[in-house]
Amino acid sequence: MTIYEAVLKLVMKEPFYGFIASKLSIRENSLCSGINIKVYPQMELTYNLKWFNSLTDNEKLGYIIHELLHIIFYHPFRRGDRDKQLWATACDIAVNQYIPQIYLTENFVTISTISELLGRPLELFRSSEYYYNEIKNTKFTSKVKSSIIEDQELSNSNLNLIKESIQTSFKNNKDGIYKLNELSINLGEGITNSSVNWRLILKKFLSKRGKIDIRKSYKRESRRFDHYPGNRKSNGIEALVALDESASMKDETIEMYINELMEINKITGAKIKITQFDSTCTQPVSLGEYIKNTQRVKK
Repeated sequence: MTIYEAVLKLVMKEPFYGFIASKLSIRENSLCSGINIKVYPQMELTYNLKWFNSLTDNEKLGYIIHELLHIIFYHPFRRGDRDKQLWATACDIAVNQYIPQIYLTENFVTISTISELLGRPLELFRSSEYYYNEIKNTKFTSKVKSSIIEDQELSNSNLNLIKESIQTSFKNNKDGIYKLNELSINLGEGITNSSVNWRLILKKFLSKRGKIDIRKSYKRESRRFDHYPGNRKSNGIEALVALDESASMKDETIEMYINELMEINKITGAKIKITQFDSTCTQPVSLGEYIKNTQRVKK
């Protein structure tokens, strides 16, 4: 499972985290030891491909949620003059309580593990400052592997980026899983119903996947023969898009969808086919063929 597939799976299985993850720019970096997220100048996730590929699929989802929670809880901005390694462990104790158990393995620092090492229970769902004070005078922390959380400057622009991401991604959870009591902003203030950014999700899904498409083009001349077309390579897969053309869909909306699909097609190199539906689906046709036939078949 690639990191793009992991983000898409989060959107479907853990929408609160998935919608925030879908807003991130993703960049592979061999100098990165694992995975981390920075906020400014944009929300960006960097990861080590070799390390990421060594994980199980559930671990991949767990580590992405883990890094998201560090940002949601402002951990890179709150360390102050505390010891970096101890602060990282305290933050790990705090965030891993919110990660579904299925995504946790022995590599994650959990409150039960730390409580066992302490010989006494720690209170659940407390702040990182609380856990820091509980472990700062102990000797067992050298046995715990927590990645250092690099400090980031908290400015108004950083704060707005995080706040906007959380607010637009927030979903009510009937089971009360998201007890985000450590947040310094009121999640309930100004929150509206969330909607999926389908353009971004579709672009990420179709990008960097599938077979290499090689075609001749005069825009890239041959290196061996003058004035001869060279090869242009593009990544992409064959994708089927079901387009709702029922009476409730305005012509302007359909046109907007088509324009977006054309742009996505240029960026990803995917071979997109369209099926139109109301109560039934039409025979799929290529995006180019669909565009030529401007007549809507469903009303």
